[in-house]
Amino acid sequence: MQVKNLKDETLGDVEAVLADLHSGRLTALAVSTGEFIGIDDELSAVPATAFRFNEDRSALQLDTTREKLTAAPHFKDNNWPDFSNVATVKSIFDAHSVELYKVSADAQSSNASLVGIHGRVDSKSSLTTQGDSKKDMATTSAIRNEIRELKDISVNARNVNVTTLSGRVDNADEKRVISEIADRNVGKEEVDNQLVIKLASTESK
Repeated sequence: MQVKNLKDETLGDVEAVLADLHSGRLTALAVSTGEFIGIDDELSAVPATAFRFNEDRSALQLDTTREKLTAAPHFKDNNWPDFSNVATVKSIFDAHSVELYKVSADAQSSNASLVGIHGRVDSKSSLTTQGDSKKDMATTSAIRNEIRELKDISVNARNVNVTTLSGRVDNADEKRVISEIADRNVGKEEVDNQLVIKLASTESK
């Protein structure tokens, strides 16, 4: 679908949708804004709630200008950001003056997983965030990439939250391997290891 601003200028087309599978929400739309902002092959991820339909519902509208869209986060089509990083997603919401929505309280029991966003939910049901420094982001990315490269690992284990190393794994071997990856990248004394083995007794935590 085509996307236009309130001046009826064409910003681009919707190229992809980011969805929160747990709550059934659309999180963000990736729009091909390269021609509009003058940078080839650029996509802009914009919170879904920032859009509205035009009068005849033939296009989406976004209240923005070329200057605002250029200043907001955008990326190459062949080099997507790590949407598993909550800080990355929050920067997109902040750039468009949209509050990052809260995750339901029962998300704790299912890894609090958003598509591309994996976070632990606190007692107020909001996503926890890691440090915003480049070092923190690089460390988190390195740990997650190493986990993704593991063979014969469960979906639960792939989706653990590496910010605090929380979530469920299917067996003790998965817990050991993921813990070793985090310890090696961060240092054992710095890791808050809250991994829980699926269907295990509290002694296995």
